[in-house]
This record gives sequence, structure tokens and C-alpha cells, in this order.
Amino acid sequence: LDLPRTYGVDDIPVVIQDRQFSAQRQFVFQEGGVGQQGSTIVINGTVDPYLELAPGVNRLRLLNGSNARVYQIGLESDETFYQIGSDGGWLEAPVALTRLRMAPGERAEILLDLTGQGGSSFTILSYSSELTRGEPGGVRGPGGPPPPPGGDIDGTDFPLLEIRVTSGGTT
Repeated sequence: LDLPRTYGVDDIPVVIQDRQFSAQRQFVFQEGGVGQQGSTIVINGTVDPYLELAPGVNRLRLLNGSNARVYQIGLESDETFYQIGSDGGWLEAPVALTRLRMAPGERAEILLDLTGQGGSSFTILSYSSELTRGEPGGVRGPGGPPPPPGGDIDGTDFPLLEIRVTSGGTT
């Protein structure tokens, strides 16, 4: 297939996780951490990450590495991106999306067409306000777990990853 294949250049792994940090900036793990949600998003282990991509088509290999949080992924401009793969392998054809819901442990491959966007930047967000009440990461339902210390991002839209499009030519 004619897809971006230069690993780390136009073919990028993106591991999304929510974590909780102590005052000493160490990961906080609860006993039996299943279902634990954090208030800080890390991408590939980095807080407040950004990614520089060249204009042209770029491939992101997404993994929801969170213990419990569901993400409703989309571009801040509501522009279309294309899903080409999932946990089950390649899709028969690219699927045009403005949102991609990802449960814990789920994988997806998407294409971003950045042709003609050199010098611009945008953010990939989680539109968690669109998740259903009580869904992990959505608006908290009655009787649900308490918010994590340090802030609650459940039911809010928040940034995952800033994309900075370089000024170079298309790839």
C-alpha cells in the first residue's frame, strides 16, 4: 500500500495515557489500580507534548494505554481524518471521521492530510464532553468514583497532542 512508512518521520506511534502524579512528580499507583483514572494526560510518556510533521499525508498509530479512560478523539477544527486500521487489522477502505472513540487497550491507525498546511499548528483533542454519563472519562454519574486529586478532566474537552506542521515541502 502507498502509505507513510518512515517510522518516526511520517509514521508515528502515539500512546495516550492518563496519569496521576504526587507532589514529588512521581507516578501515583493505587493498590489494584484497575479503573484508576488520572488527571494528567501523557503522550508517549511526555506531558504537554507536541509533534512536528511535514506537509503531506502522515500516519499516526494510536493506542489508548489508559487503565480506564475512554477518549473521543478529534481535531480542534473538526476537520476530517481517515481511519485505515484497528485492532482487527486493515480496514477495507479508509473511513472518513471527525471523531474516533477509543476504549482502554484499543488501537487505531489514522491518516492526517497536512498538504498545504506548512507553518500551521493545531491540536488533537479528546471531546470527553461528548461521552455518555458514567462512561469512563465522561461526565461522572452518581455513585461513581471520586475525582482524582489535582483536578478532574472527566466530561471536559482537553488537548492530547499539538501538531506543528513544518514549513518544508510535501512528503
